[in-house]
Amino acid sequence: MSATQKTPEARAAERQMRQAIRKQVMAVGVPARKADEIVDLAFHGAEKAMDALVTTTRASSDSRVSLNAMLIASSLIDEKMKGMRELAGVMAGAAGLNLTSAMVEVGGQPS
Repeated sequence: MSATQKTPEARAAERQMRQAIRKQVMAVGVPARKADEIVDLAFHGAEKAMDALVTTTRASSDSRVSLNAMLIASSLIDEKMKGMRELAGVMAGAAGLNLTSAMVEVGGQPS
């Protein structure tokens, strides 16, 4: 069971997001099968990270502590992910790959 349960609306939004990202990945020449794998792995990784964040920060019996920990942790994760994106670009360049990235939009808002 996931720490972050999804409403029917959230599941529908995720399906739309998956389709949009898959189209973007295929638009740069990635075959459909590989695009599916890329999108599946990306969503799985994001879901696992979210579950870990929620589960870990809920460890306190004081909801104020948990919420503050979640806010701080999400900011720390954002900073670490910026570094990871930069590292991925360097690694792709070293491997002779042309890495393309884009901003994912959630409900019309960049995420």
